[in-house]
Amino acid sequence: EVGVRLNEEVKLEVVNVPDGGEYFSCHVVGRTDALDALMEELGTFCESAPKLSAPLALHEPCAAQFRDDGLWYRAIVEKLKSGGEHDVLFVDYGNAQSCGVDLLRRLEDRFITLPIQRLDCTMRGMKRSVAQALTDALVGQQFGARVEAIANNIVTVELKTDSGAPLRETYPELF
Repeated sequence: EVGVRLNEEVKLEVVNVPDGGEYFSCHVVGRTDALDALMEELGTFCESAPKLSAPLALHEPCAAQFRDDGLWYRAIVEKLKSGGEHDVLFVDYGNAQSCGVDLLRRLEDRFITLPIQRLDCTMRGMKRSVAQALTDALVGQQFGARVEAIANNIVTVELKTDSGAPLRETYPELF
């Protein structure tokens, strides 16, 4: 379940572009109230939760402190490394980092009942040579979009300009 339907018109906010630019991670504008409330509660919980005394298991859900802003986010362990380091994926945003157990907390069940709020999106037909440059410029921006396809948890969207025109028609050189 990705949270959108085929041909649905939504407003997206781009929250991350993983390396390679093959897709970009988004939130659906107006549908993040539950995530916002959960993140506030998670931050309070993590500040008082005990530090880990042992490494987490591979693919275990957890909370991880993001180095760039010092805030706590839901994450999943993607790789265990030597020296107690863990590679984690921030599940609601799509970004990743490596961190020690001091930046991780075990999650209570109440923090994993909300489905992942990130949509991984792509634009059909975009030239690979410009995809990374364009998607980097999209981070933090909001766009109207129409859902064209959903496959393997990747949502193919048609982004629209402020006037409602498809980006593909306004900037044909990108496609």
